[in-house]
Amino acid sequence: MGARQITLNQRLVKVVPVIVLTNLVLLSGLVFLTSQNNSNFLPQAGDLIPYAIAFGKFSSYLLGLIALGLILKNGLLEGFEPKDSKYLPSLSAAWSFSAFVTSFFLIANALSTEFSQAANLQILITYGWDIATSRAYLFMSLLALLISAFSVSPKRSTPLATSFFSLVALTLPASLSHAGGVASHQWAVLSGSIHGFSVSLWLASLIALALSVNKLLAYQNFQKIVNFAFWALLFSGVISSSIRLNSFTELLTTLYGQLLALKLALFLLALYLTKFARKNLTNSSYYLWIEIALLSFIFSIASVLSSTAYPKVSPPAFSLIESVTGYPEPPEYELIFALTNFAFEPTILLAGIFAIALYLKGVQTLNSRGDKWPINRTILWITGIVIAVYVTNSYLGRYALVLFSVHMVVHMVLAMTVPILLPLAAPITLALRALPATSKKTLTMREGIQLFLASRFSRIITHPIVAFLLFATSTWMLYFSPLLTTLMGSHLGHLFMDLHFILVGYVFFWTIIGKDPNHYKVSDPIRLGLVFLAAVFHGFFGFIVSSAQNPLGGGWFFQVAPSWLSNPVVDQQLGGSIAWGFGELPTVTVLIILLYQWAKRDEKIARKFTQADTDAYNEYLAGLNKKG
Repeated sequence: MGARQITLNQRLVKVVPVIVLTNLVLLSGLVFLTSQNNSNFLPQAGDLIPYAIAFGKFSSYLLGLIALGLILKNGLLEGFEPKDSKYLPSLSAAWSFSAFVTSFFLIANALSTEFSQAANLQILITYGWDIATSRAYLFMSLLALLISAFSVSPKRSTPLATSFFSLVALTLPASLSHAGGVASHQWAVLSGSIHGFSVSLWLASLIALALSVNKLLAYQNFQKIVNFAFWALLFSGVISSSIRLNSFTELLTTLYGQLLALKLALFLLALYLTKFARKNLTNSSYYLWIEIALLSFIFSIASVLSSTAYPKVSPPAFSLIESVTGYPEPPEYELIFALTNFAFEPTILLAGIFAIALYLKGVQTLNSRGDKWPINRTILWITGIVIAVYVTNSYLGRYALVLFSVHMVVHMVLAMTVPILLPLAAPITLALRALPATSKKTLTMREGIQLFLASRFSRIITHPIVAFLLFATSTWMLYFSPLLTTLMGSHLGHLFMDLHFILVGYVFFWTIIGKDPNHYKVSDPIRLGLVFLAAVFHGFFGFIVSSAQNPLGGGWFFQVAPSWLSNPVVDQQLGGSIAWGFGELPTVTVLIILLYQWAKRDEKIARKFTQADTDAYNEYLAGLNKKG
């Protein structure tokens, strides 16, 4: 074993520098080719800025992928050993520093100024958030710093948190790419997110497999990752090409298309090499490192492509609404039109399909082994997901960007209707029953869920008081601060807000009426009191908004008010009235469910006392009476 480990370390010393140097040469050549006629690079920023940005992106991704590879190796592909994480804190700190410096290069280019002038804290505070690419690398730097802190004293659950942070950090830059004009930027966000996630997972798992000692064990999970990554990359690639190219002939006639074709060719070659590694695992290291080199070349090409102008020219925005929201001004609002027409939000639509498919797969798994799952839970889950998808993919979702009243309808549905249905479907119980048993060697999905449920974070957010505060106060913090405008100003921010509405509602109603087991046994009177208190908070919020005369949430809905809206103040007050009145129906529904569950629990307790128990108790009382 020792000889093999020494051989592996010697191989790393020889192979990794060669891959890095080759990528640097490739990057230099690609940047030189693309920066000559690339409007995305501003000459005032300096001739070296294109190279600095490309090298900064590459080094950030390289350090991040190696960090993720170490995380996947230690626990997910092989058995968890705390000593195997000893290099992770320093590696993640270096990754954080690289991403932080790269954000300054991006700011300098966006502001068309020298790096020496852009590299100061005041510039970062003023412009760092407003520039999407810089914001992505600042978030990456922060997440890498968190990974470094988590890895100092690792536990068996640590790889779950650090792998999640790593994948989010590596996906963010691709998620913030926009393309194809105002009508398709949501597709660019979706394809970029899937592409960044899947290719990062593939390359990092390759690094983990190459570093692993027990390749037979590691390969079992690796094969699942590659299969997922292949289909995800294929899906995202088709979307990405369609929104960036006018026709597929531009793969050969434009510089952007030629780089894209080269990227595709390297990807197919890497996939082909994987087959050789599968056939002979004992001598697969050479093929694995070649595949790693090819995928790292793909990352180098991708880092240049992200700054290269694509052939499909974005049409100019014809209105302020179009330039700010990314969508044309919708026609004058009519309820029937909003309910019967659709403007698809692909990320939420895909997530909804995925959620329903996973749930049905779990039910099928139970049925196949003879276990039963209540049909009403399946209906509740599907209904909740369909409602969430409907309100965000119908024209209600499009009007919610410009009308406060419609936005409040969508908010109430996502925060107070959908979260009532989903906890009653017991998805956690279904997952734990359907997933395979845990393994003593590597972390499995089932054990991951169990570790998360047992974690300190889970115990904190599911505490009844904390869950209530998150549910009741987050609305106030959102609408009575500029945070609303900040989140509405970006597609990812808007998606995050929708997800937040569902999650805080889910956690709260889980503690009140959820079927899944919880850390805390809350008495029924306290549950009842929390429901009434939440209704009071939301009602008071609606009352204040319905009487407000000034713009709320930083004034977003006043900035994007459509031309046919005569008075945004009246619309804002209507939204407050909706928030005030809408909460009554969900509150009554929850109260009915809670009272029903309360009665069922009492009935269950009553069943435990048989007639014999009653007779014995009566005899006991009679005996006491005689003694008295």
